[in-house]
Amino acid sequence: MVNTDPAYRAHKVVYVLRQAGVSVLLAALGREASDCRAMADEVRAS
Repeated sequence: MVNTDPAYRAHKVVYVLRQAGVSVLLAALGREASDCRAMADEVRAS
């Protein structure tokens, strides 16, 4: 499991996930403070 800071931008999330060797991404889609769905879509496309 790799926790990321909600303030991270997509490029930072991609970097962190690649460094950790992550192949599956789970995102909490109900959070109001950030658009996790858009971030997950952007990360998946990278």
